[in-house]
Amino acid sequence: MEKPSPFQKPLEQDRGMKFAAMTQTQKCVFVAKVVVCVTTFGFAFPNVQND
Repeated sequence: MEKPSPFQKPLEQDRGMKFAAMTQTQKCVFVAKVVVCVTTFGFAFPNVQND
C-alpha cells in the first residue's frame, strides 16, 4: 500500500474545546456571547463559534 501524500489526506481542523471541558467562567462567557449573538442576529459577535 502506498503512503498517502499530504494532498490526499483530509485536513484536521481544530474544533476547540468541548462545552463539558470548559471551566465555569468559560461557560458563562460562552453562553453570554451566544445570547448576545442571538439577540443581535449575529452582528455583535459574528465569530462566536470560533471561541
